[in-house]
Amino acid sequence: MNIFKILANGDGTINEANISAFLGYLLDPYQDHGLGHEFLKRFLDLIHPNVKINYYKFDYEIEFEQAFRKDDKKKEIVDIVIACFPIKKQNLKESITKDSIESKRELERIYLIENKVNTSSIKKGQMQNQFDSTILTLTLDKDKVFSVYLTPDDKSFHSEFKTFGGHNRSHFVWAFKNELIVNKGEIELDVEKNNEKILIQDSIYKIIKKLIEEESKGEIETINSYTKHTLISFIKFIENEFKSELQEKKDKQEGKFQKDIFEDFDIFFEKYKDNLDENANSILKQFNEFIRDKHIDLEIVHSKTHPISISSGEVKIFSCSKKNRKMKYEINNLNKTNKKMEILKILNDREYKYKEVNSYINCFEDFNIEGLKEFFGEYLKILNNEN
Repeated sequence: MNIFKILANGDGTINEANISAFLGYLLDPYQDHGLGHEFLKRFLDLIHPNVKINYYKFDYEIEFEQAFRKDDKKKEIVDIVIACFPIKKQNLKESITKDSIESKRELERIYLIENKVNTSSIKKGQMQNQFDSTILTLTLDKDKVFSVYLTPDDKSFHSEFKTFGGHNRSHFVWAFKNELIVNKGEIELDVEKNNEKILIQDSIYKIIKKLIEEESKGEIETINSYTKHTLISFIKFIENEFKSELQEKKDKQEGKFQKDIFEDFDIFFEKYKDNLDENANSILKQFNEFIRDKHIDLEIVHSKTHPISISSGEVKIFSCSKKNRKMKYEINNLNKTNKKMEILKILNDREYKYKEVNSYINCFEDFNIEGLKEFFGEYLKILNNEN
């Protein structure tokens, strides 16, 4: 039984507010989970990676669904707010109680956490509005406000985060797509995103896994059994992309399975290098390098059935797909008749073997790498020609 999957039942989707509540529970060092400051420290270390902070010198308040208003405009709701206050050099309990009663506490820092678990919940400009509203509402110095965007590993969230101009900003994911693949014991992980090496430490999934692993080795204080089992259930819930028990059953009945899609070619190739013959693998590697070097505006992903899928923006335009242990080539985005006629002319003139399938064409030509590059180049010219 997984309590999170069961609680997510109903319409088959998870309530982000419930996930925020559980995350806030883990972040609160004064709750009964038995973790103390351990989870909070690891989370804040992600925000302050190059700063050594004694987190025990501060008092924390965790609040949910806090509203901040910018002038007379619509109020901005922040999922989780961590207020951080300095503790005076006296008896800590006396200091906290006295400061609370006398309302003399001075805010050291405030963390605004915007949590997303569904790609459909993205809101343009939300983080910027939250940041601006918080500063105006609390009349804070911007250096004291830290904004955290916690989302699935999806390019829509990565793009939205880039639009945020907040002073102190962090973007973490619940789990990296490739991280979940590695967890299945397939391969070692070495991810590169946007030409920057990413250590898989900046995910909630990784924090929780490491906590459990270190506890089992006696490297940290013992976690009570209830909390430990709850954390393990939560890990499984993250791995399953926050799907409910009902949604899992529905997916199985409909024959749906989680897509095995890779953004990193090396990770993909390590897993599926035996799917194609030696010649096809050689062409695959060289074509991947060619696209990444010469066509950096195009996006590439890899899967077992489609070793290379190329998209322009949100539109898939070309793919190398598996046919036995060789490859065929799918020419997509041919809904416009004039473009389809142009590509068919090239195929016919060169006597390439092909088959029309609705809005795309399957080409069965046994290309060498230079022939494939040339063919792809001609196809791109046709797509980019709007006349």
